[in-house]
Amino acid sequence: MTNELELHTLSAAEDKAAFLEAFAQLPHACRAEEFRVGLQAPAATKWLLNLALTSEREAWVALRGGRVVGRLHANVSWTRDDIGYIGFYEVDLRENDHGAIATALLGVATAWLEARGRREVYGPIDWCTWFSYRFLVPQEPGRTHGRLCWWEPVTPPEFIEHWESAGFEVAEHYSTKPSEHGAGASVALTAEAMRPAYESALAAGFTFRPFKQGEAMLEEAPELYEVNMKGFSGNFLFEPIPFEVYRATLTGIAGKIDLGMSFWVRTPEDTPAGYIYSFQDQDYYVGKSLVVLPEHRSRALMPAAGYLTLSECSKRGIPTIISALMRQGNRSERLMKSSEGHAASSWRHEYVLLGKKTGSPATPS
Repeated sequence: MTNELELHTLSAAEDKAAFLEAFAQLPHACRAEEFRVGLQAPAATKWLLNLALTSEREAWVALRGGRVVGRLHANVSWTRDDIGYIGFYEVDLRENDHGAIATALLGVATAWLEARGRREVYGPIDWCTWFSYRFLVPQEPGRTHGRLCWWEPVTPPEFIEHWESAGFEVAEHYSTKPSEHGAGASVALTAEAMRPAYESALAAGFTFRPFKQGEAMLEEAPELYEVNMKGFSGNFLFEPIPFEVYRATLTGIAGKIDLGMSFWVRTPEDTPAGYIYSFQDQDYYVGKSLVVLPEHRSRALMPAAGYLTLSECSKRGIPTIISALMRQGNRSERLMKSSEGHAASSWRHEYVLLGKKTGSPATPS
């Protein structure tokens, strides 16, 4: 065996099962301990790679001396003719020339997408933004970082350097920020400030109910799917996915997360108007998703649901409210800012989604 870098593709693999196994195992073999938080299980990675969301996809592994030292996946958008995605990114940082490995992988994937008419490439995105995407931005020296959590992307800082060297730039910026109230009373004050929106929604005939708990949560899948496909359709890089795939993603949380702080918003006809998805993670209240269907967005239903979920947060004595993975400037970020009036923030996690026009030059090394 030689130490020359070899790139192998899924499409050309004689033993595809062995290829997928090696692909899926790489992060578990090479990640430093601090970046293993929330690391995707190999079985989940293989399940994702076996999806047929589009036939125009390819996966690569980089081999050196028979060892896998890098991997990634590329696929075209199935709704836009000029966009492609690169995801499932991993490079073994124990290799002295990990930057060169990254350059080879990103170069071949970008060229593959360009050959298929894709003029814009975004990543890291595993298939589409329904699955894992974004890189964690390194914290500034001397700044408190806060606890890294399973529900956020936890990636080494070198990954962003790899992509920037390949000519990628920041396309979207996201953040997770705590509101550290300390005492439950201040959370209650924030909830009370949202009470008028809640009472107004009730007066207009809207109702609220918590998500079903445990395995019964899967019974909510059809309505959740309908609301998500409509409510998020205007989001950057939105791609629809089949109902069966969406329902399968819910099995990862059904029965594993306490959904007692997640609420439906229902119309007077008892059809879905939206929902707030939030949960407790140790001493954190995590506000993960807030969506209201377009035809109801003028009714202040987000703060109405916020009243219920923050009231429950206060009852539980949770001191820290987290607005998780919020894109800068979106409606959810603006609502979560309203919970900061009585609180301090000692840390902030930031994330980026990167993009590149095909044909953009890489940075000379």
